[in-house]
Amino acid sequence: MAGIGLTILAYCVFAFHDAVVKLLVVDITVWQILFFRSLVVVSGALAFGRGPLVSRALTTPLRWKLVTRGLVLLAASLCYYTAARDLPLGELMTLFFASPIVVTVLAIPLLGERVTPWRWVAVLTGFAGVVVACDPAGFGLTLATVLVLAAACLWAFATVLIRMIAPHESALLQML
Repeated sequence: MAGIGLTILAYCVFAFHDAVVKLLVVDITVWQILFFRSLVVVSGALAFGRGPLVSRALTTPLRWKLVTRGLVLLAASLCYYTAARDLPLGELMTLFFASPIVVTVLAIPLLGERVTPWRWVAVLTGFAGVVVACDPAGFGLTLATVLVLAAACLWAFATVLIRMIAPHESALLQML
C-alpha cells in the first residue's frame, strides 16, 4: 500500500511540476529554471550522500553512462520547457505521453528485451489514445510540437539508460 501511495503522490508531484513549469516559462528563461531545478536536486543528493556519494560518483565504472543520461535529460528538459511556452499544458503532456512507445522500441536493441504481442497491444493502444487526444484532424506540426516529441524521445532514451544503470548504482547516485 505504501508503494501505491507513493506512486500516486509522485504522479501528483509531476503534474504539479509541469503546471509550475508552464507558469514559469512565461517570465523566466528555460536555462534559469533548469539551473535552479538542478541546483535543488544536486543539493538534496549531496546533503544525503555527502562524501561517500561524491567518491562513488568519481569512481563508478558507469560514470560515462550517468553523464550521458544527465546530458540526455538536460536536452529533454530544454526541449520540453521550450515547448511549454507555446503549447497548452494538456497538449504538451499528451504529446509527451508518446514516450512509452519509444521506450518499448528502444528496449529491444539496447536492452535485449523481448516484447510480447500483448505488450505491443497495450503500448499501441496507449499510443492510439495519444493520437486521438491530439486531434489529428486539427494537428499542426509546429516547432513546439516537434520539441515536445523530441523531449519524449530523449526521455525514453534516458529511461533505457537508467535500466542499464539501476542494477549497479544507487538511486541517490543516479539523482546526482
